[in-house]
Amino acid sequence: MNRFLLLTTFLILSFYGCRESTQDKTRDAVEAIGEDIEAGAEELGEEIEEGTRKAGKEIERGARKAGEKIEKGARKAGEKIEEGVRDIDQEIQEEID
Repeated sequence: MNRFLLLTTFLILSFYGCRESTQDKTRDAVEAIGEDIEAGAEELGEEIEEGTRKAGKEIERGARKAGEKIEKGARKAGEKIEEGVRDIDQEIQEEID
């Protein structure tokens, strides 16, 4: 009977030790997962910021180029209008003379 009691006590203590060890390992694993998620989120945030900066620079460059093209087109349109006005003035002067 003493052997049975001793064996039972040993088994109970062994199971309890395993349970505690499993809980510790689970806790450690969950903490590691949390740290990995946090590190991944931080890295993703940095990549998003870098992408946003690059996109902003591209937008500024595109807007600058578009502005330059608009100005060039406006100058050409102004020159054509002035040329057309001169032609009309000349035609009117020729008819008057």
